[in-house]
Amino acid sequence: MGRRHEAVLFLTLLSNLFFPWGVALDNTPVALVIALIALAIKLVVFVGAIALLETSVAKLRLFRVLSFWPDRLRLRCWRSSPRFFCAEGLV
Repeated sequence: MGRRHEAVLFLTLLSNLFFPWGVALDNTPVALVIALIALAIKLVVFVGAIALLETSVAKLRLFRVLSFWPDRLRLRCWRSSPRFFCAEGLV
């Protein structure tokens, strides 16, 4: 539970630092409700951006690892082929 509170606090500070729209300047109930709605919208946008960034990085990592598979398979076949032929007596 503590990490969630820490993340919400950090994202709140970050969103209000870079996008200071909707910060309540007086303590009227209408201003506080508008500020809460603006904060919720900013947090949704920030969390969506973070999720998009995380999935993009994960996909890049996955595709980078998958690009090595043909090379690894080729090296494995190349390294194991002399043993196979020698064991069979073909070389």
